[in-house]
Amino acid sequence: MFVFQITDIRDFTHKLFVGDTFDWFEMALAEFQTACRIRLDGRLVTDYFDNDLRQELLSAGRKFVLWKEMKPLCYQIVKGRRTPLSFRIVLNVSGATPVLDKVLDQAAASGCLSGLSIRFEFSSGKIVGATGVSLSSFSTDRNPEFLWDEAARNFLRSHEIVTEKL
Repeated sequence: MFVFQITDIRDFTHKLFVGDTFDWFEMALAEFQTACRIRLDGRLVTDYFDNDLRQELLSAGRKFVLWKEMKPLCYQIVKGRRTPLSFRIVLNVSGATPVLDKVLDQAAASGCLSGLSIRFEFSSGKIVGATGVSLSSFSTDRNPEFLWDEAARNFLRSHEIVTEKL
């Protein structure tokens, strides 16, 4: 697990809520503490969609909404004169990953990889992030975790998101 702090909050939140840096990630969860607690569960409810779109989502293996689909709503929650007391956003690497295909292939070779995620938590004026790996069964092979940690560091660096390792 790679745990880090974002050093330039203004730049990062612009990239997260306005830019397209994280658009291809799936949103697993977004929670905001403002005047009330707002919790958005990113799991797709396929019954909501018409048959054609439902089949398209199912055949693509989509289980979560994409960040780009939820980003406008999340931005409406955080924008304004008052900063939220806190927020937590959990993003999963989606199947349509333009940057991480090689990492996913190598990590999946272990046979038990079920997901890669990155979490951002804002509170007390700081944003802390962490990577995560989900396995479908127990494994002593930590290679998927190491690969994802390095890929996440490279991804953040390539998008000029400055971090400090914690």
